[in-house]
Amino acid sequence: MKFVITKESKEEILKNSIVIDGYHLPSRNHSFIIGDEVIKNITITNRKLAHKFASRAALKKYNKLIKVLTDMYIDEEDNPNGMMEILNQIEKFKTEIKIKYRKYLKKKELEEMASKLKFMQQQAKEKQCEIYYNNIRQKENTTNRIR
Repeated sequence: MKFVITKESKEEILKNSIVIDGYHLPSRNHSFIIGDEVIKNITITNRKLAHKFASRAALKKYNKLIKVLTDMYIDEEDNPNGMMEILNQIEKFKTEIKIKYRKYLKKKELEEMASKLKFMQQQAKEKQCEIYYNNIRQKENTTNRIR
């Protein structure tokens, strides 16, 4: 069996204790229309078939994340909270990849994403430290001026 199509929603399936291991196809409207039928859940159980869908979804989210993080990095140059938000977004994405997509993506795809995210994480940490030390220096300079 390569895929499973059901008319029940995810909640109904879980309530009925039917566990299907596979990639769940996401839908904007939470349903698919196939022929005249409204289908609420499609799960692909074949890993080779699921790879295409999972890879496309993961890369789309990854590219969107990189764009957002780059914009945040540029905009939040002097804000340590902005750098912390960048680090949080990276960790959130890594967790999502581990949970949702890891078993459907190829090792090379995972390594490429991980290396780029690790680089951005390093840059954000360095910038956060730099901002922190600059703030400390500014406070020291202002206290020295007051004396």
